[in-house]
Amino acid sequence: MYSPRVAGTLYDVVVDDEAQHTWLIKAVTIAGNESQYAASVSGIYDLRPNPVASIQASQDSNNRSILNINWAEVTDGDLSGYQVKIGDNWDAGEPLPFTRELYATYTLIASGTFKVMIKAMNAAGYYSDEVSIVCTVQVEPSNVTGLVAYQNGDTVELYWDKSSDNDVTGYEIREGYSFDSGALVSTGVANTDYTMAIDTARFYHYFVKAINSSGKYSKTAASVSLTVSNLSPRNVIQTFDEIALASGTHDNTEFGTSLINFQTIGGKWSDYPTTKFSEVGGSSVLKLAKDSNGNYATSGIYTSAVIDIASIITCNVTTLFTSSVNLKGGSAALQVRTSQDGTTWLDWKGFKPIQRTFRYIQFRILLETTDITKTPEVNQCIVSIDVPDTDIALTATISTGGTTVSYGHTYYAIPAVVPAAIGENLHAELISKTLSDCVIKIKNASNTDVGGTADIRIKGY
Repeated sequence: MYSPRVAGTLYDVVVDDEAQHTWLIKAVTIAGNESQYAASVSGIYDLRPNPVASIQASQDSNNRSILNINWAEVTDGDLSGYQVKIGDNWDAGEPLPFTRELYATYTLIASGTFKVMIKAMNAAGYYSDEVSIVCTVQVEPSNVTGLVAYQNGDTVELYWDKSSDNDVTGYEIREGYSFDSGALVSTGVANTDYTMAIDTARFYHYFVKAINSSGKYSKTAASVSLTVSNLSPRNVIQTFDEIALASGTHDNTEFGTSLINFQTIGGKWSDYPTTKFSEVGGSSVLKLAKDSNGNYATSGIYTSAVIDIASIITCNVTTLFTSSVNLKGGSAALQVRTSQDGTTWLDWKGFKPIQRTFRYIQFRILLETTDITKTPEVNQCIVSIDVPDTDIALTATISTGGTTVSYGHTYYAIPAVVPAAIGENLHAELISKTLSDCVIKIKNASNTDVGGTADIRIKGY
């Protein structure tokens, strides 16, 4: 018995599955007599909601890592919402939060081809047929184009085209054998140009990649190379050849004979038009240490001894740093730190030829390789400390008998001093000069010391 007696000619039943159902009905008199034969009806009833008519998926133009998904509305009265999944098939797909909205978002972590699936669900918990779309996405920004490099005096200038991607937030520049193994020049560069000081005349190979808001880098780096030459002469006051001194400490590094020579470099020397013989090989190079099995360490650090230049000065620090990285791969990076008292040190930074104020300075070289049968080699690491030219012009009152005039600056070497008396029939004489002052007299046409006013030009370093 499915239901009690019904007086009318309509009765609602609840169907909770899509199996075969058969209902039978008989008429019943007041006396309780039933009709001889039951009328019957049977069928299989579709309990599922209508499927979504259409679905679209596209990347957010302001953030490539966001996949925007939207679809057409299902108008069934008993609709509960929509379930979206990402994957190869519905059962194994990654579900997104259940929603009654007509859109959803998915965070992409890699480029590739994705299948987006959606089903509507009704109040009874039944799902519609699956509707899907396949989309191919790229989360990395477009590759940088138009990269060029020029030498401008003692600097190299890089220029490239602005990315057309809305979500590009900056660019990263490296120099070396490849982008992955190259030394970091700068990252997060917001403009489409970059200027860097250069301290060594050699071949340079630069790489640039774009970075987007999700932290992804261009797939392939733009590259450009040039040979730097004719750098300005410098006022070098001290030079240290770290390879010759070999006075530092080793952590998975060692000095030894280079593995690169005429027999092992590969090909002909004409295959290396930008490589100087002095830049590779040698009887003493810094390289990664070998273990007992003959394999090189994957990384190592060589730290120089502390260099004391005797007093706090503002000077330029430049290096001649050459390695086999451009030829054989791996990574060789030079870092520096300075201190004014030998106790408090600035953090280690990638070396750049800039002006610094310090008394103590220390260097370290970081070597890395991904192939334990090979090692990068550093065959030149010469540190030069030079002071910039300082040109001072001043006017001083000179007393009879001469006046000691301070430059207001202490030079490293005794500078050139040129005094000139102001007034007719007067001349200035330079009596003496030191690193920080000079003595001047002013005399008349009779060569009598009369004093007066002098313009003084001091130039030196």
